[in-house]
Amino acid sequence: MKCALAALALAFAPPAFAAPVELPVNVVDGATWTITTHRIREDVRGGAPRRVESHARYKATYRAAGEGQRLVLELLDGSVGGEAVGNLPLDQLKAPIEVEVDEALAPVRLANWPKLRTAVYAAIDGATPEPKAREVARTVFEPLGAEQAANVMLPHMAYLGLGQGLALDPAAPHRYQSELPNPLGGPAVAADAVLAIDAASAGGERPVITWTQAMNPDSLAATMRASMDALLARAGTPEQLAQAQAAVKDMSMSRQDRCRFEIDAKTGLAAKTECSTEINARAGGQDITRTDRWTITQTLPENP
Repeated sequence: MKCALAALALAFAPPAFAAPVELPVNVVDGATWTITTHRIREDVRGGAPRRVESHARYKATYRAAGEGQRLVLELLDGSVGGEAVGNLPLDQLKAPIEVEVDEALAPVRLANWPKLRTAVYAAIDGATPEPKAREVARTVFEPLGAEQAANVMLPHMAYLGLGQGLALDPAAPHRYQSELPNPLGGPAVAADAVLAIDAASAGGERPVITWTQAMNPDSLAATMRASMDALLARAGTPEQLAQAQAAVKDMSMSRQDRCRFEIDAKTGLAAKTECSTEINARAGGQDITRTDRWTITQTLPENP
């Protein structure tokens, strides 16, 4: 009886892998596919909620020859709804986006940033009749270099790059440390991240990869102290010092990031990606919450 139960258990057990499961991106020069993104951002500051919802659909063309790997992204349609001050009016952007990418197709830099920035300004001017509002929207893009602009213009590509081009051991999640910007200003915060492949799906047509990231508690504590010290040091009068002390009295912060990727095993592309970021902060007696939710899909490439 024990032997029969053991055999039954083995029959339904997930497959065992002696080596990491490799899922490289495998697309040919000239291949095209469609990337669709849907993003919902919700902010609550002092009890007042704000919501921005955006949608975009791009035609992606992969270029491997010449000056390294590139993706050319042509916006097919897009929209931004809600309180979107400072956001790019996607439906007005006419120029293609040429982005240099790494082996995971994560963005490295915008190859045509000077030309694209001119198109961005034209889109802002066409959609924003109020001069002051146009000025506010432009300030988001004016100081950016080609590398920074790649992540600002294409945050969905950065998410896709997290889950593509990986080799993971189903029995041993990959743990590493990264850095996150400090929402309260000051030095960056170290973050602990984990990438894992679902063992039950690893041998199938759509392996599932998960990614999580959280602020490192020790780094967060040190960063909070630095932010508090900087705020107190800027106080020049007794009144300013009192205000600064009140602001740092209950200062706190937390952040959680999560992604789930369904990888097309043949091409290595993330066919479906769902990501979320939750930030909670408190400063000056005010609670601040930001939640970002992304759904990103990619069709299978059409080869030339």
